[in-house]
Amino acid sequence: MQPIRRKSVLGKIARKNLAETAKLRNAIGEQEKQLLEISQMMTRIKELQGNSNDVNHISPNELRAARWYSLKLSEQAMILENRIEFVETELANLRRFSRDKSIKNSKLEKLIDEAEQMVRREKDREIEKKTTFLKLSGML
Repeated sequence: MQPIRRKSVLGKIARKNLAETAKLRNAIGEQEKQLLEISQMMTRIKELQGNSNDVNHISPNELRAARWYSLKLSEQAMILENRIEFVETELANLRRFSRDKSIKNSKLEKLIDEAEQMVRREKDREIEKKTTFLKLSGML
């Protein structure tokens, strides 16, 4: 492949990877935000569970209502724990993809630099050929 074409192709691939990396960073930010919100909800449920245990129940209806409330809080806590686990897994995957993209981008940058050097060398050779030709043609 010609050095100029190679440089152009590598540059396009690098720009595409940078765009994908930016998307990954946005997705990581969204997942971190969601994880924070879920953690805050989990803290609130733990507070509510702690507050529901302090009440003295006089009638069977109050006891049944408190039990139902406690059961619902436990269900919500379990759902949130599962969501936290899922979001943490997704976040770990996104971070891994982001690291892989960063490594790929650094390798592409090296290849682009090499291609640029090849282009410069090719241009220098062309200039050298022209000057050599001019010198030789001037001598004849």
